[in-house]
Amino acid sequence: MGDDATDSPDVDSLWDFSDPVGSEARFRELLRSIETLEDPSMTAEVLSQIARAEGFQRRFLEAKATLLRTVPIWNRISSRARCRVLLEAGRFEHSCGHPGSGEDLFLAALSLADQAGDEALAIDAAHMLAIVTLGETQIAWGIRAIERAEHSSEEKAWRWLGTLYGNLGCSYLDVGSLEDAMKMFRAAEEWSRTHGRPEQHRKARWRVGRCQRFLGDIDSAFATQRELVREGEIAGDEDGYVFKELGELSLIRGDFGEAALMFRRALSIFSRHSWRLTQNETEELVRLEAYAQVMNKPAQDC
Repeated sequence: MGDDATDSPDVDSLWDFSDPVGSEARFRELLRSIETLEDPSMTAEVLSQIARAEGFQRRFLEAKATLLRTVPIWNRISSRARCRVLLEAGRFEHSCGHPGSGEDLFLAALSLADQAGDEALAIDAAHMLAIVTLGETQIAWGIRAIERAEHSSEEKAWRWLGTLYGNLGCSYLDVGSLEDAMKMFRAAEEWSRTHGRPEQHRKARWRVGRCQRFLGDIDSAFATQRELVREGEIAGDEDGYVFKELGELSLIRGDFGEAALMFRRALSIFSRHSWRLTQNETEELVRLEAYAQVMNKPAQDC
């Protein structure tokens, strides 16, 4: 097996998760540049990230084919490279399968990350286990990932915290622990305000606003989402999820015409970024828009 101490490209620095197409192009260029090095570990790491970019674009057959290119070199690659491949294989299974799919792969990836001494990859594996498991197990993995990140001296490790706080908030939301959820969403908001990119901060605040809706604080939820609309317009980065949430809030207020408009706006934005929305989410938006349109029609005389 390859030596984990061997230098490898900082593949994480090539990622722009808002642009998987551009990220894929950078990884393919890197793959071409290292072809003459005959470094199987480096090759496997880059292939794993190409597969991840393909998965983001829902090109799952291509992602699977890319991952299979690591099979012939498996016995010659490092623990870290194996960890990266297993992480992407697990994400592939989860995207294509059912709840719990990929759990064994993420457990193996976590073990390899610890073996390689790569805390950031270990946290990535734990964060995925907090996604693919359910209920209290999911929450336990989320807490475990946060504890590792909070106690790590590695920048790549603690930079996971914004994501981890937000994900744990979603887990609490799923089990109905609204106050715990809001606590985590506020932590993500504060972390992203100080350490995150503007789009991360907007996403954290969107989650706060969504939780405000679940808590019944409709006025605050509206204020949060409308502020995000203004900021998105200024940044030239409109977020379909913000308009979807405004549609949900308009339904609660009984303003069905406004709700239909917001859902239609969300669909328009998502149509320009089809990789961002799952089939189920698309179908839900279409149903919500149709419902709002029907409810907005004047009642017919009997």
